Amino acid sequence: AKEFDSLIAKLNEKHDFQMAKKPGGHGPSDHDSFYRKKVPVIFYWTGIHKDYHRPSDTAEKINIEGMRRIADLAEETVAHLAANEKRPTYV
Repeated sequence: AKEFDSLIAKLNEKHDFQMAKKPGGHGPSDHDSFYRKKVPVIFYWTGIHKDYHRPSDTAEKINIEGMRRIADLAEETVAHLAANEKRPTYV
């Protein structure tokens, strides 16, 4: 959405994530079907690692604190969008 760059930048001031923004919304996950219907999407993703989607990707490798920070950012994003009467502008 047209508004997402500024929204994400503002919300990320608190969290200080290194963001890699990529335009468009196509991708191999659940958000793609929404994007195809012209619904604006944000896809927060931490990237891949050597054990990604493998049996060796076990629970003890979860970064709990990092997961909490990402969940907080996602929750704040959803709360902002839910509280705003104006819908995001699809581009």
